[in-house]
Amino acid sequence: MLDVCCYKGDEVTPRYTKEELEGFFKGSFFDFPLAADARLKARVAAYSLLYNRLMESSLHKDHPLKAPFSYPRYGKVGIASVGGLREVWVSISYSGEYVMCGISSQPIGVDVQKVRHIPLAMLEAISSNAEKGFIYGFSLTAQCQLFSLKESYAKAIQSGMVFPAVYAEYDALFELQSHAGQVYSKRHNISGSDYVASVSCVPEPFIIKGA
Repeated sequence: MLDVCCYKGDEVTPRYTKEELEGFFKGSFFDFPLAADARLKARVAAYSLLYNRLMESSLHKDHPLKAPFSYPRYGKVGIASVGGLREVWVSISYSGEYVMCGISSQPIGVDVQKVRHIPLAMLEAISSNAEKGFIYGFSLTAQCQLFSLKESYAKAIQSGMVFPAVYAEYDALFELQSHAGQVYSKRHNISGSDYVASVSCVPEPFIIKGA
């Protein structure tokens, strides 16, 4: 099963409080310090979206799921259900107005980014020698799209926020040229906005719902 969706945060029904969501997900990111209330609001919206999608998933319909869920740092959720303990892979992302989540039976990483200036040193750190041949001529949108692809890929292979270039290499059209493992990437344009999004996962046909 694979479910990927991206919405504006204010389109996510606020069914739960921060405290309720903390109870649903053990070991989540809620204990990380937040710089501003806006980021807390976005985080609550992202976890609300994830919980909503879990409750609407085929997993829940087949065997009703029961919180709390274990959410280790890099995104694998252990879900306790009436059918026993099972594992599901999830990923969330939020940036500015948008929140995104992915649920899969295989490793998955999602990322949404507001188009912005990315420091040259950071771009170089995530780029292979081949990618450095074209990133300098990229528009801000294209640079952010490459950054988003790399970040979703890093999440999918459970590496955290580390970007050795050997993990994944793309061409100037954002097609994956070389990679570690059987994870593949797809970019997503959020029409009519200055945001970009990406999904990296074990190959399965999928549609990003929402934006």
